[in-house]
Amino acid sequence: MQKIEQLQKKCWLDAIKKNYKAIVFTADAPRLGTRERDERNYFKMPDHLSLGNFKGTSFEKFDDYEGSSMNMHSDHLFDPTLTFNIITWIKEKSKLPVLVKGILRPDDAIKCFENGADGLIISNHGGRQLDTAVPTLKQVAPIRQAVGKDKLLIVDGGIRRGTDILKCLALGANAVQLGRPILWGLGYDGQIGVELVLNLLITELVESMVLTGCKNLSEITSDLVTKS
Repeated sequence: MQKIEQLQKKCWLDAIKKNYKAIVFTADAPRLGTRERDERNYFKMPDHLSLGNFKGTSFEKFDDYEGSSMNMHSDHLFDPTLTFNIITWIKEKSKLPVLVKGILRPDDAIKCFENGADGLIISNHGGRQLDTAVPTLKQVAPIRQAVGKDKLLIVDGGIRRGTDILKCLALGANAVQLGRPILWGLGYDGQIGVELVLNLLITELVESMVLTGCKNLSEITSDLVTKS
């Protein structure tokens, strides 16, 4: 417990020192979902790499677990007893806005905002936590309807083209998050590769807006999307 408290304190101090603008609290991983390929391949952290966020702690590396040693995170760092009131505690400790990531249900979205969340990230954790979980795109409109028009909603997962961004915005999202495309760009050419990915998506979004008759973001409305 003392190690966890020390790690928490380090995180808060790092957030303040580095001028972070918000804390993103991941709520859809009370334990790590079984990743069969990692278990089968005995996934470990390569010897020449360490986890930068945990530098100087016992969690800097993970290489002594059976199966996938990623399970160390859920076994030692995740607290499955947390409830919605942890949002208030995080805000008090960090003095920063808190966004809750991993929300798929409208009722959970309402509870997050009732407990002080400043925004939500609609996400199914890349589909890697629970097999056959509902796609995030299907939950944007129901969650927006439940929380009202003024709450911050960000969509995470499966954003690959500008048309994907257009759909999310049309269904009620304020913004989207990118995961794998950023990593692909990083692997391709570092910062330049990441900038290339972002510029491609912006260009595609603008083209999608032109071809659907939208002069600005406010004109991207739900009537642009129909159920197939």
